[in-house]
Amino acid sequence: MNIIGYAFLLMSLGLGYMSMPHDFHLSKTDIHYKTDQEAIQFTIHAFIDDIELALSSYEDLDYNLFEDKEHPLADSILLVYLREKLSVELGGTKPQLDFVGREISDDFQGLWAYFEISAIPAFGKIIIKNDLLMETYDDQRNIINFKVDNKSKAFHILTKSDDHKEIKL
Repeated sequence: MNIIGYAFLLMSLGLGYMSMPHDFHLSKTDIHYKTDQEAIQFTIHAFIDDIELALSSYEDLDYNLFEDKEHPLADSILLVYLREKLSVELGGTKPQLDFVGREISDDFQGLWAYFEISAIPAFGKIIIKNDLLMETYDDQRNIINFKVDNKSKAFHILTKSDDHKEIKL
């Protein structure tokens, strides 16, 4: 099993990111289209230290995410970064992802960020772009898991040379 497979296995087992330095660069984004709510919900999980390093390319600050001394601009810069790196296209339009919130993972190593797009009528295909942390690490891999009404529809591992996928419903 390669390192990506091993990392995914650990996450699948609920172990999340280990509380030690990591030699792999991986994020996971769950995308769930709920037809009854006409909404697409996004859950992003990434290492905090990786996110802080990426944010420093926008503004060289000590972000200290989830610490008492968190920088006052952390949320706004994080929001700009995540919206730039994760996007969807529906019927030729790119709706904005509405920020719902963020929280620290149980092991204090990861960041959970939540977004939603509301009032989305039925659609035939979606194009998902996720190049989160690709500018920071050459070996970055981004897992996307797309569900429709709790049924898995697509699973992809994105790389720097393959950072978007078209998924037909």
